[in-house]
Amino acid sequence: MSTQRFSGSLAVILMALHRSLSLLEAVGIVVASLGILMMMFVTGVDVILRYVVSSPLTWWYDFLMNYVLLASFYLAFSYTLAHHGHLAVDFFASKLPRPAAFLMSAAGFLASGILLLLVGHSAVHESIVSFTNDDVLAGVILWPVWISKALVAWGILVLALRSVHFSACYFVATVNEAAFHSIGLARRLDELEEVTQ
Repeated sequence: MSTQRFSGSLAVILMALHRSLSLLEAVGIVVASLGILMMMFVTGVDVILRYVVSSPLTWWYDFLMNYVLLASFYLAFSYTLAHHGHLAVDFFASKLPRPAAFLMSAAGFLASGILLLLVGHSAVHESIVSFTNDDVLAGVILWPVWISKALVAWGILVLALRSVHFSACYFVATVNEAAFHSIGLARRLDELEEVTQ
């Protein structure tokens, strides 16, 4: 019974972490969405200026490739994972007992979370080095390099934290499956139930 109480207390902490991560993910997905809208709008303007007026936006391509595209790509990763939008293969999970499937998911998310934390740490370090060295990209405008590296670091680190969070959630579910609902992962549990039926 004490295990159930401990897992219930842990579920409360995990739910608070889920809310904090959701806030970071919401900011990231808004920035990524604005980046996609900017890509469509400014690319359209650039095409019109290029072929109608013969005066393209010379700065746009570098800005797009080094900032907008990176933001749209990396900042959406964690939000997609949190909403179970990434591709998942549940064939083996449906054949295993639920606690074993949860334990394997916990191990997989923990391993990926640790690897992503290492990658994110490297991206933060590179961003700091680029900032202190005042590195810029050669082009029409000298764009600072550290911003693009910081965008990558933000996306990877939030994804790493979400992976570690999911690992802890699945570990709690091995002990107390009812706690899974209070953490905010009930949708994933429902999907597993559909696969096993």
